[in-house]
Amino acid sequence: MRFRLTQAEHAELQEAARAAGVEIGAYARAQALTPPENRGSAPHETTRPQMVPFRVTPEERAQIEDAADRAGLSTGSYVRARALQRAVTLTTRRPPVERTELARLLGLMGKVGGNLHQLVRGLNFGRTVPLVDARDAIAGVEAAAAEIIRTLGRRPG
Repeated sequence: MRFRLTQAEHAELQEAARAAGVEIGAYARAQALTPPENRGSAPHETTRPQMVPFRVTPEERAQIEDAADRAGLSTGSYVRARALQRAVTLTTRRPPVERTELARLLGLMGKVGGNLHQLVRGLNFGRTVPLVDARDAIAGVEAAAAEIIRTLGRRPG
């Protein structure tokens, strides 16, 4: 995983890692995996020429990305905020994931998928399918897709 820092942020991170007695990558990784305590706004630096790479397991990467999603930040902004123990960005780059809404939509998709499966199964066994049932199933897929698009904050089309 990599994230960019300004020279001042890099120096601050180096100092914190040195004070903790660990290398900078290990310090950043540990901070990124620690749950956030307090988040606020801080001045935003537009150029970050320093790159800080560190290794994580696939599970740790997923945990960091999940925490960044919940915080509404890009992964780099989240790791930077955690490693420096302060907010370092003014804007959120991604809307937080609406987990309960997406779970509801997943259930809706399952219901609609079950309906479609029954229609196709009937066709495979040579049965006729009432046109109204086919239209209802297609309308269900369209409605679920529209809800997902709305939840993601996008416009249909």
